[in-house]
Amino acid sequence: MRPSPFSVADRRSKTWTITQIIDATVRRRRTVALVTVVCFAIAATYANLAAPTYTSMASVVMDTKLTPPSPGTVSSETTIDPAVVDSQVEILKSDKIALDVVDRLKLAKDPEFVGSKPSFVHAFVGPIMAVFEPGAEGAVRTDPRQAAAAALGRKVKVTRAGRSILAEITVTSLDPVKAAAIANAVAEAYIQDQLSSRMEASQRTTDWMQRRLGEVRERLDAANAALAAHRAGGDTGKSEAGDARTEREGSRAGAAAALTRARADLDRSAQLRAALAQGDPGAETLTAIDRLGDPALSKLVAEQRGANPGGAVLRALGEQLDERIETQRRTVAAAELRATLLDKQIQDLRADTPATGDGRERALERAAQDAQSNYEALQNRVMRVSAFLQQQSMPVTEARIVTTALPPLSKSAPKSSLILLLGLIGGLGAGVAAAFLKDALDRRVRWSRQITHELGQPFLGTLEACPARAREFRHSPDGSPGRADRLPVPLFIANGSGSPAVLETLCTTKVSIDQALHRETCRVVGVISANAQEGKTTLVTNLAVLFVEMRARVLVIDANLYGSGLADLAEGDPGPGLARAVTERRSLPECVVASRLGFHLLPGGAGPLPNHPVEILGSAALRQLLAEARDHYDYVLIEVPPVLSAVDARVVSDLIDAFVLVVRGGRTKRDEVEHAFTTCPAIADRIVGVVMNRTKTGERPAPASSAASYLQGAA
Repeated sequence: MRPSPFSVADRRSKTWTITQIIDATVRRRRTVALVTVVCFAIAATYANLAAPTYTSMASVVMDTKLTPPSPGTVSSETTIDPAVVDSQVEILKSDKIALDVVDRLKLAKDPEFVGSKPSFVHAFVGPIMAVFEPGAEGAVRTDPRQAAAAALGRKVKVTRAGRSILAEITVTSLDPVKAAAIANAVAEAYIQDQLSSRMEASQRTTDWMQRRLGEVRERLDAANAALAAHRAGGDTGKSEAGDARTEREGSRAGAAAALTRARADLDRSAQLRAALAQGDPGAETLTAIDRLGDPALSKLVAEQRGANPGGAVLRALGEQLDERIETQRRTVAAAELRATLLDKQIQDLRADTPATGDGRERALERAAQDAQSNYEALQNRVMRVSAFLQQQSMPVTEARIVTTALPPLSKSAPKSSLILLLGLIGGLGAGVAAAFLKDALDRRVRWSRQITHELGQPFLGTLEACPARAREFRHSPDGSPGRADRLPVPLFIANGSGSPAVLETLCTTKVSIDQALHRETCRVVGVISANAQEGKTTLVTNLAVLFVEMRARVLVIDANLYGSGLADLAEGDPGPGLARAVTERRSLPECVVASRLGFHLLPGGAGPLPNHPVEILGSAALRQLLAEARDHYDYVLIEVPPVLSAVDARVVSDLIDAFVLVVRGGRTKRDEVEHAFTTCPAIADRIVGVVMNRTKTGERPAPASSAASYLQGAA
C-alpha cells in the first residue's frame, strides 16, 4: 500500500525542465509540424506576392571647403572637420535636393511617390474634418510635389563611407532603372547646389565691395567739387580758414576718443587670450568672451559650454581671439595715423596766413588727393578680390561623382531564401511554444509520465485499442469450437487479440495487487474511475479472465447499480442480482451465476433501479455476502460506481482491500482524479496503481434518472 496520498499542491508547483519541454514537444509533434507548415506557407506566400524592390547606389565626393580663404593666405591645415562632412551629408538629405530631383525626374506624377488620387471618402470627409480640425483639409489636399519629396526622402539613404569624404547614395524603388536614375539625379543635384552656393557667395561679396567703392567714389567727387568751388570763388577770407581749423579740431577730438576705445578693446582681448592660454577657462572667462559681441566667438563659447567640450573648441577660440587681436591692432594703428594726420592738418591751418585763402585751397587739395588715394587703393583691392573669387568659385567645386549608379540585375527585397528560412525557424519556434503551451494548459491525462510525476501514482500500463474480433468469444461445453458470441467488452486474452503490451499491463496489475495485499486468503479488489464510461468493465472482465487462466477462483461483483455491461456476460439467467440479494437477504450461492468466460458473477440487478442505492452498498447484508465470498474465492473483483458521480464509492470503500484506478486516455482530467482522491481519502490510501484505457468502453451510459438517484442516495 502507498503510505500517504500525494500532495496536489506539490505536484502543481513544480517547474518545467528542458527535458520535460522536449518531451512535451515530442508528444505534441503533430502540433509542432502543423504550426511549422502554416508559418512556412505564410512566409512562402509573402515571398511570392510581395512586390520586389531594387536598390542602386551612387558615390559622390563631398565638397568640404565651405568658404574660400583670403587672397595671399596660405593654410597648412589638412585635417577635415567631421562637422563639415556631416553638414554635407545633411545637405544631401535636405528637402532642397529632394525637390530638385522631383522636378528633374517629374516624380510628382509618379504613382510610386504620390500614390493614387484621393478617394471619394477622403474628398467627402476632408471638408467636414477641416471644420473641427484646422489643417485636416490640407492634410487631404497635400501638394503632390511635397508628397513626392517626402516619399523620396524615405527611399533615399545617404551614408558616409567610413571616415572618408565619400558619400554613398542608396535608392530603393520598384523599378531598377528608376532607382539608378534617382541616385544619379541626387548626386548631380548636390553638385549643382554646391556650384550655385559658391556663385551666390561670390556675388554677395562682389556686390558689397562695389557698394563700398561707390561710397568712396562719392566722397572723391565731393572733395573735387569743393576744391573747384573754392578756386572759382577766389579769396575766401579769414572766416573760411577759421571754419576749416574748427572742423579739424572737432575731428581730432573724435579721433582721440576712437583711439582710446580701440586701445581699451585691444587690451581686453589680450587679457582674455592670456587667460585662455593658461588652460581650461572658467565660467567668468567664457562669459567675458561672449560679451565681446562677436558672433563667431559666441558660437564657440556655446559649443564649449555644451555637451561635447574639448580641445578643438578651445583651439578655435584661441585662433579667433588671435584674429580679433590682430584686427584691433590694425584699428589702433589706423586710429593713431588718423589722429596724427589731423594734428598735422591743424598745425598747417594755424600756420596759414589768415588774410589769404591759400591755406584753404591747400587743405582742399590735400583732401582731394587723400580721397583719390583711398579710391584707387579700394578699387585695386576690389579688382584683386573679384579675380580671386572668380577663380575659386565660378564653376569649380571639389564635389564630383565617383561611381555612377547602374540598374541592379536582381531584386534587393524581399529576400525569398531568407524569408523562407525565417519562416521555417519561426514556425519551429512557434510550434514548440504552441506545443509547450498546449501541453501545459491541457489537464487531460494522456501520458504515463503525467500519472507518475503529476498524480504521484504507480503506472500499471495501457489498454490499447483492439480489433473487432476482440469482442467475439467462441465457447462450447465440450471444448469444440462453438458459435461466436458478441461480448459487451473487448477481450484481450482468450481470443489472442491483445498485444503483448496489454497482456503485460494485466499481469503487472495482478502482481501489484498480490504484492500490496500480502495475504494467502481472498483478495477483495475494487476497480474505480473518476467518471463514468472510462473502462472499469473492460479492466474487471480481462483481469477476471487472467485470474481464471491462472487457476484462481474469481468472483466479479457489479456494484455499479446505475449501468454496466457485466450482466450481459452471464451464461443464461443473470439471477436476482446484487440489489435483490441484499434486499431479500439471500445467501451467496443463491445469487452467484456462472459467466461465459469462466468466472462467477454477481450482477448489479435486473429491472428498475433501487430508490436508495447507497443503502444497499452500505448495508450489513452486503458485508455478509463479502464475508461469504472471502471463504470461497481467491479474488473478488468489484466494479465500483464513479467516484465523482455519487457517494457510493465512499460508502463501499471500507469493504475493499485495494483499488485499481482506470483513466480514459485523452478524456479524464487530472483535476478530476485529484478531486476523486481528495473526496475519498480511503481510496487514495489503498490504491495500487493506475491503468490508462485507450479502447472504446463497454459500459452503458447511465439513464437520465441516474442523477436524481445519486442525489437521493446522497441524501
